[in-house]
Amino acid sequence: MILSSQEQALKLFMEVVQSILDNTSTTPNNLRKLMRACTLLNWEENVKYIRSELMGFSQDQECPWYRQAQHWLKEWHAYNTPMGTLSLLIVKGKIPQSEPLRLDVRHGVTELELPREPSLRYTTNEIQEIQETYNPKETIVFRASQHLPPNTVALILERINDWCFEFASSASVTLEFGNLVDDIYQSYRNIIEKYLTVIGLSKGFKSITENLRSNEPLMWRASVLACRSVLQDIASHLWQDARSTYDQLPG
Repeated sequence: MILSSQEQALKLFMEVVQSILDNTSTTPNNLRKLMRACTLLNWEENVKYIRSELMGFSQDQECPWYRQAQHWLKEWHAYNTPMGTLSLLIVKGKIPQSEPLRLDVRHGVTELELPREPSLRYTTNEIQEIQETYNPKETIVFRASQHLPPNTVALILERINDWCFEFASSASVTLEFGNLVDDIYQSYRNIIEKYLTVIGLSKGFKSITENLRSNEPLMWRASVLACRSVLQDIASHLWQDARSTYDQLPG
């Protein structure tokens, strides 16, 4: 039996939920399943977002809260001196100190899950130049690098996995029970519309709908007036006097 796009998407969402509960799949695989499911449903914004989770968030994209890390560490390393450790000792008192940073982790999940030792590290363009204590003509250039400890990387991955679980759970409920709500609404609408046609109200509702979809404020006003007319018509239908003649009131 060939499944519809919606049924295939629901199956993928349920697989992601179960794999996270059983801890039987990796975060990248879960994200790829979510992206495939969203593609089947034409949820384009979700596809873009999940792709960013996989490949990384650019600097002009807003990074989600769960990717913020408070344990980045900025370190400085000399890279232009042949004296190596000796030069570092000579200028020890002037070496820029390490400092903690609070930054967004924009790396893609595929990169975060790569085995590394001891931490996620990359070099920045920030530099400092310091003269040697015993040789003022010699300048040592320090370049900053930022690194994230493995335990913080693991925490970020866990948060992303939590997001996958919440998204897949919510999407599966929407697909599984959304149709049921639509069916109930449609059945109710079919019953009501028969009576609306009988008592002549369907044209009024059609006029209201068309006017509301207009970009003209005057048409919106016409919708309000049409609503009043519909209410008057309903009242006239509900409170009809079934008697053929009216009895004269006493007095």
